[in-house]
Amino acid sequence: MDILNALVKHYDAMAAAGNATPFGWTHKFAQYAVELNDDGEIDRIFALGDLSDKKNKGEEFEMPTRRPRSGKLPIPYVFCDDAEHLLGKVGEASNLVRYTMMRDAVFMLRDLLGHSKALDVVYKFYETWDPEKALDNKCVSDVMEAKGQEKKTFILFYNGVPVFDDETFRKSYAAIVNKYGEMPIDTLKGGEIALLPEPIKIRSMISGNIGFKARLFRAITAWGNKKNGPVTNTLLSNNKANTEYFGRQQGNAIPITMQDEHKFNEEREAWLTNPTKTFSYLDCDGIVKERTLALNISLRYTLYDGGYNFATLLYAVYSDVNGWTIQMEKE
Repeated sequence: MDILNALVKHYDAMAAAGNATPFGWTHKFAQYAVELNDDGEIDRIFALGDLSDKKNKGEEFEMPTRRPRSGKLPIPYVFCDDAEHLLGKVGEASNLVRYTMMRDAVFMLRDLLGHSKALDVVYKFYETWDPEKALDNKCVSDVMEAKGQEKKTFILFYNGVPVFDDETFRKSYAAIVNKYGEMPIDTLKGGEIALLPEPIKIRSMISGNIGFKARLFRAITAWGNKKNGPVTNTLLSNNKANTEYFGRQQGNAIPITMQDEHKFNEEREAWLTNPTKTFSYLDCDGIVKERTLALNISLRYTLYDGGYNFATLLYAVYSDVNGWTIQMEKE
């Protein structure tokens, strides 16, 4: 727990300096913006980011925290998701149930989110849009001409800015976070959307502070190597029978609050995905190479590509020690 506590304390220090993402929010990239007009119709769809860069990741936005998801019918991410969830049948293999889940989630949250020009435009879009005829819309078909675009991330815009930036949305979502800690929707069997109950409050084993009990722990996708690609994993995981505590599954076996989970994962993601400083690593052939990553202190350490111990790595990064060289062991 020392490592997690160090991450939480570092987040608190960054937050005090005004340099941390608030609880309930995160930063994610989107590759396309779907601009809606006053009638709730698609006015245009345009690409985001540096289009001259072959490795363009799109543009980064602040948006509500995205809960971990998996399976054939994953929980929708409201107002920002892949084209299938957001628009419907955008390809031969599209599953319309995913669009229905998004639409139902938006309608279920309507009373909590309230009304504004931007929000009402979104409601009108989902009231009138025909997901089976998505490709009949020229804006959609033009984007989908290029292979693989349906898997990109699309974000809803109104009046030139994300709907997430709407003042009413932000005030309403702040109230939601105070009551639920996140967007309070879940997916039931068959794709039915349900409203989550208010989470119980516990004392976190990391900080000792009281907050909402965390059930799931977010996975972070970080750098990888050319052979294996990016690495995605969680810092904490309890999804096997032999790790359950007297039958308690997932986060129910680990008394950690959503607030602390947000803090240590925001710190981990900021460090693992923001390339600004240098460290050394061993590639698969045992050759020492250098890569740049964001560190708030000056550290050098050695890392094996293809398998490493995150705990030791994070301890090194967030210790108050400069000039360490850590030899990571393959897992």
